[in-house]
Amino acid sequence: MTDVSATYMLRMLSYFAVVGFGLGVLYEPLRIIRMFKAQGALFVGIQDFLFALFAGLVTFLYVMEFAGGVFRPYFAAAEFVGGAVYFLTVGQLVSACSRLIVSTVKWVARFIYRIVAFPIKLLLMFLGKQWRKLSARRNKRRQIQLEAKEKQKAAEQAQAAALPQATPKDLRPVIRAVISR
Repeated sequence: MTDVSATYMLRMLSYFAVVGFGLGVLYEPLRIIRMFKAQGALFVGIQDFLFALFAGLVTFLYVMEFAGGVFRPYFAAAEFVGGAVYFLTVGQLVSACSRLIVSTVKWVARFIYRIVAFPIKLLLMFLGKQWRKLSARRNKRRQIQLEAKEKQKAAEQAQAAALPQATPKDLRPVIRAVISR
C-alpha cells in the first residue's frame, strides 16, 4: 500500500464531503414530492433504492476520477459527514421552506377547487332534484297506465263472464240455418 500525504487526504475528504453535501441537495426533491402526497412504503423504498444506486454511481465515478480508482473508507465517512452537514443545516431550512410552500400550494389548490367545485356542486344538486321530480312523474304516469290496463282487463273479463257461453248443441240450429240458405 502506498503512503498517502496529509494534503491528499484532506483534499479527498473535502471532495467527498462536497459530494455528500451535493447528494443531500439532490435527495431534497424526493422529500418535497413526499410532502405533497403520502406514498406507500413500497414506492418510497423503490425511490430510496434508486437514489442509493445513483449515490453509489456518483461515488464510484469520483473515486475513479479523483482517487485513481482506489477507494478508502474515509471517503465514505467524509461523504456521510457532508450529507449530515447538509441535512442538519441547510436541509432544515430548505425543509421548513418546502413545508411552507407545499402547505400554501395545497391551500391555494383547495381554495380554487372550492371556487370551481361549488357552482358545479350546486348545478348537480339542481339537476338531481329535477331528475327526481321527472322520475316521480314518470313513475306516477306508469302507475296510472298500469291501473288503467288492469281495470280494462278486469272489465273485459267481467264482460266475457256475463255473456252466455254457447255450447255445440246450441249452435246446431244456427249452423243448419246458415247451411240451408
